[in-house]
Amino acid sequence: MPFGSWALSSLYLNEKTALIYCNYIFNLKPDYIRGYPSFVYEIACHAERMIIDVGSSVKAIELTSETAYEYQIEKIKKVFHAKVYLQYGHTEACVCANTFDDTYKYKVEPLYGYVEILDKNNNHVKEGEVGELVVTTLHNRVMPLIRYRTGDMAEYGGKDDRFLYLNKVMGRSQDYLINRNKEKVLLTALIFAQHLIALGHIYK
Repeated sequence: MPFGSWALSSLYLNEKTALIYCNYIFNLKPDYIRGYPSFVYEIACHAERMIIDVGSSVKAIELTSETAYEYQIEKIKKVFHAKVYLQYGHTEACVCANTFDDTYKYKVEPLYGYVEILDKNNNHVKEGEVGELVVTTLHNRVMPLIRYRTGDMAEYGGKDDRFLYLNKVMGRSQDYLINRNKEKVLLTALIFAQHLIALGHIYK
């Protein structure tokens, strides 16, 4: 795994397996957790319900790949007793942005890609306005993406000598599927894990 030594699948978390997940984290005692906001939030809810201290060793949690909602952040901070940071990026490797404090304002890394926040007329929005994230890769020599329209919306937070800032990213939603056992299956996990056979069985 590029971001750590252990990985937990969000696909199998449910009422029956929650105790296994929470005990695993309790015994592992990780310093750092990185995951989908909806998944880490569900772990926090289960741990709180079962009174399992999953956060005794955790220093920080990075939430990625979905929009993180305030109620989720607050619950995760409370249960894990840890600082929460947000990360925004794409598999296409054109944009990488992170938050660094409790304002949850994103700094966009300028050496990773060129980022614009444009309105529907392709004009850059003003500070405080919302527009679409349009990105250009700086290091993909095989298939560069130039002014790639992501479909993700963000509130422009201005820029300084180095960084462009995003006040909010209203991008990845927390969509999920319901399986035959009435359990939620995170769509982000399905797509990123390339479960193409499973996707072929979706009928509704």
